[in-house]
Amino acid sequence: MTLATLHEPAQDQPAMADWTTTILFDLMRKRAWRLVTACVLIAVVIGPWAALMAHVFEENPPYPLASGLALIWIFAAFNSLWILGIPRSAPLLRTWAWRQARARVVRAGRPSFTSLIECDGDLVLRVNRLSAAHLALIARTGRVWVVGCDDKGWAAVRVDGSHVVFPARRAKVSREVPVKAEGDVTALIAARMRFGATAQIRLLIGVVAWAAVMVALDVRLTYLGGILGASVGMAAMRRSAVVDRKLPALVADAGWCELPVSMNPWFWREDGTSTAEGVVALPDGRMLAVRMPNATVDLLGTIYERGTVWFSAVPESGKTVAVGFPGYPLLAVATIR
Repeated sequence: MTLATLHEPAQDQPAMADWTTTILFDLMRKRAWRLVTACVLIAVVIGPWAALMAHVFEENPPYPLASGLALIWIFAAFNSLWILGIPRSAPLLRTWAWRQARARVVRAGRPSFTSLIECDGDLVLRVNRLSAAHLALIARTGRVWVVGCDDKGWAAVRVDGSHVVFPARRAKVSREVPVKAEGDVTALIAARMRFGATAQIRLLIGVVAWAAVMVALDVRLTYLGGILGASVGMAAMRRSAVVDRKLPALVADAGWCELPVSMNPWFWREDGTSTAEGVVALPDGRMLAVRMPNATVDLLGTIYERGTVWFSAVPESGKTVAVGFPGYPLLAVATIR
């Protein structure tokens, strides 16, 4: 199995001194509060307004619309609970440096659920939004990087090779049996990114199907236009991620090779990704252009630090390849020109 070698986080300066970490943390904070704002608007503005309009104009009862809004609100609220740790983690990250901790996974939660990570044998942390790839990486390396805990039990965690911060909190001593969070980290993150590439499209299809049922029940389209419009908008905002559906196939047959890369200036989107371009230097002296339609800030920051990146196949003009750092949750699709 091919594994890249990546730098460890600095242990002689505050965690926020790293600009990639700062960008990712700020984007996470903004995204989380936008989600909370949307939940509040749905709960206290849009739903009551729709019910009022239905009463005033004596149209169909608002229950179908209310049910759709309630489902969206419940989903958004559940997935935003992890933001409670963001303001608690920020002071720690600005003050303290990362420290290495021996770690093992004692509960492997799905990305929207809580995982339990035992650190140094006497500290158990509840960490949200760890993917299967992150858990497999912790199992392979046997360590995490921790800031905290403070007197309230709040902390922050990151895994090897990644700048992404996960807010965490001290948990009671776990009686759970350690789990086997094993697997190929690169294959797992490729599968996760493929799922994310089509998630908005699946949501849009589901909303359209729900709207069709409501129309069949003679619910007027005035009730459904807002939800349909929002779903289309969400899918359009994520259109650059559709390319990630190719990742599992590109990674499955990868013959990884590390090459020097020089990236052009890039600008990140609100979801923590960027369309980035650069130049790769081949061993024979040729220079080829590289374009990544949906590269993460985490990946681009690591490329900047190292000046190299790994390709799943030898770059050739007109070829589509996976780029990243094998063995770590850093991956993207690239086209070679």
